[in-house]
Amino acid sequence: MIRSATIDDLQAAGAVVARFSADIGRVFHVEHFCGFWGALIDAGYGSIFLLEQEGVIQGLIGGLATPDPYHGGMVASEAFWWVLPEYRGGIGAGRLYKAFETWAVEQCAEEIRMVHLEASMPERLAKFYERNGYTLMETHYSKPLQKLERRAA
Repeated sequence: MIRSATIDDLQAAGAVVARFSADIGRVFHVEHFCGFWGALIDAGYGSIFLLEQEGVIQGLIGGLATPDPYHGGMVASEAFWWVLPEYRGGIGAGRLYKAFETWAVEQCAEEIRMVHLEASMPERLAKFYERNGYTLMETHYSKPLQKLERRAA
């Protein structure tokens, strides 16, 4: 089942994103995640969709819909999309994507921007995006400027 996450789902969704973050070697703070996404959901700028079966979150996709800073039209931007490794191989990831795309249309987005991490199936995702009408727009680089530490709870 695919459904929209509520504020009450954010802790459980955060546990899945924590696994994703650990898998790609990124710092993650569940308290910040819950506060950030709670505010976006409340304001109508963000949404998270859950792939769930019998109360277990198997995967999720989240993104924002905001005006583009250059032309002002609405743009939906994916922030994360991940299915737990033990649930991969079915149609769940595609169903998450379709839920996000449908939401983007409902937000009157003129464009969807999707990403993929170099450390997480870049060739497979590039092919998926190209099959679904995307073109490569730009490449992002990241450079840590200071060591991020786990914040005290």
